[in-house]
Amino acid sequence: MEVDSRPTVGMQRSLYFLQTGVLWAHFFDQLGFRLVITPATNMQISSAGIESMTAETCYPIKVSHGHVHELAGKTAYLFLPTIVDMPTPQTSETGFYCPLVQSNSYMVRVALGLDRKNLLNPILHMKHDNPTLAIELSEQISEKLGRTKKEISRALNYALERQKSFAGELHQRGKDVLD
Repeated sequence: MEVDSRPTVGMQRSLYFLQTGVLWAHFFDQLGFRLVITPATNMQISSAGIESMTAETCYPIKVSHGHVHELAGKTAYLFLPTIVDMPTPQTSETGFYCPLVQSNSYMVRVALGLDRKNLLNPILHMKHDNPTLAIELSEQISEKLGRTKKEISRALNYALERQKSFAGELHQRGKDVLD
């Protein structure tokens, strides 16, 4: 499954996407892949998620299942990371994601019967420094993607810079609106 002669990686437009979507779009682009995201949440996606649930959860997790259902079988790979934590304004803060968000990749894989061979589901600690995060990520996906640890490290560093720039622009825009 390709777009513009590039293999595709699917990512849900829910949960951690709003905080990390720019990062992953640039990361996969640098590695020669095209990121495919689901459409905005709608009644069809929401209903598909609710119907696929195997346990009672909060609505965002149900919606996530619907987004993944929308992508299943439509891309070469499906990116379902387990993101444990995120950078915080103060280093003393923990910044953990909700346990349901952390475990969502496991729940949705089982609920939808997803084939592991097409899944990219690294366990990530986004609060790590860049070199440690690059090692963590490359150890889990380099073989499956056919990319070297050096290529993954370079792509991640570029993507983190783009994410940082985007976040800065976003904060400035918010400040401008408030002023």
